[in-house]
Amino acid sequence: MLFTGVRPDEVAKIRKAYVNHKMRAIVFPERTKENEQDTLKNGEEFHLMLNDTAYSQVLFSMKHSTSRYVFSGIQLDRLPESVVRDYMMKIGGRIGQHLPRKIARATFISIAESSEIGPYQIKVLCNHDGYGSSVDVTDGYKTMYAHEVRAAAKKVEEKIYQITGCKKNVVCRGQLENFTDIDESRIRKISVHL
Repeated sequence: MLFTGVRPDEVAKIRKAYVNHKMRAIVFPERTKENEQDTLKNGEEFHLMLNDTAYSQVLFSMKHSTSRYVFSGIQLDRLPESVVRDYMMKIGGRIGQHLPRKIARATFISIAESSEIGPYQIKVLCNHDGYGSSVDVTDGYKTMYAHEVRAAAKKVEEKIYQITGCKKNVVCRGQLENFTDIDESRIRKISVHL
């Protein structure tokens, strides 16, 4: 979650069929009767462009998942949201501070801002649809391309490594060499808007 800004409950909804290896993305489909439990909050199709670290975690988890979901629970088809809550409680206990379950999403957004990624790009990265009380109506007219979203996600990834001092190859669990080439022509054609 820290490397994508995805909502905690959305992690469990990622089906293996949603993983697009040619784009290194999770493509959440538009909500229908058949998939309503595995779609996003706004119910619209969304291309979650993954940086190398996030894609590595997906590859690693897919290898170990026995269900149709990328992140399965122990003897469960998919990871229960309580796992995120319990993990945050465990870490919070170790550091002596309460950590809300959306802390990884909030941290991603904060790091994106400190990486000089614009507010619109951050909204696209986090799938904020632009509806609500404090909406910039001009956002409805803007468009980004998937390769621009990927570049912003990579900037956040780089900043996380700079801040933490962690080594990318360690966090990626040896998955970097398993990557297939990205279909650059395709991601330059896919547009994203709110």
